[in-house]
Amino acid sequence: MADSRPFASVLAGCALLCTCALLAGCGEGSSAAASPPYVARGDRICATQLALLARLPQPTTPDQAVTYLPHVLTALHGESTQLRTLQPPPSTRGELREALADTSRLSALLSGFLDRLRTGIVEITMFGQIQSQSTALRTQIDAHFRRAHLMRCVQ
Repeated sequence: MADSRPFASVLAGCALLCTCALLAGCGEGSSAAASPPYVARGDRICATQLALLARLPQPTTPDQAVTYLPHVLTALHGESTQLRTLQPPPSTRGELREALADTSRLSALLSGFLDRLRTGIVEITMFGQIQSQSTALRTQIDAHFRRAHLMRCVQ
């Protein structure tokens, strides 16, 4: 495993990254009563997946991060699978499709990071790259979810 001193700061950042990447988010509320059915259902999907992950303790060691990230990846996959079943109107269909494509990219990024954690080859520069890439993806995902009116999926 990597030297634990530099890894401690990477791990702290990993916990923050995982928290930020929790699913496709959840965050802003929406009025389910006034929302189209696909919005209410989509918001429920995002809120449910976030609630599942919120119960997990944030990782503070490399071993905990290796245990935690698979839960994040499973939640991302489950959320995306469920969101793909939504039937948004044509005006927002493309935004949902793009949000899901970017979520797949985020999942691949986190999966690669998990693989690196498992091998013990994580450098601080690598973490910085992953963090900046995930932040850019998160921004894109949030913008697509906003335009698709799925505000509970916005971080």
